[in-house]
Amino acid sequence: MYVPDTAVKPFKIEIPNAKKRREFLLREFKNHIGLMNAIGKKELAEKIFGKMDKMDIYQQYHLYDEMKKDFKYLRKKTKCFIAFEIVNTKAVYFIPRTMKEAGRYIGSLTHVIKGSKYMINRCEKAVSQKWYQKF
Repeated sequence: MYVPDTAVKPFKIEIPNAKKRREFLLREFKNHIGLMNAIGKKELAEKIFGKMDKMDIYQQYHLYDEMKKDFKYLRKKTKCFIAFEIVNTKAVYFIPRTMKEAGRYIGSLTHVIKGSKYMINRCEKAVSQKWYQKF
């Protein structure tokens, strides 16, 4: 298989085990209570996994996915609730301090749920109208 010299060489990444990552997140988010103390997505990932400059986009995506799994676990198994928001085109994470901050996060979830219900209705309608017979 031909690999050009300009090809990006894979960068080996060391991923800490899930338990260590989750313990770190619990300690780290003591400093990020409230939207004013939010931490950026990339900044948090680099604190967990190290510098991401040498990683390709697929490796970065994998690490972000691992972070999302950790957040999901912490939301389910602990009382720590980590919220996500886009602020000035930057993805940030924080622990909501007030009901106003929680309401902003809940509003974004409600928007996603409405979109999902719309797509469910469209799917059911398409199947009931047997759209596939019109090809």
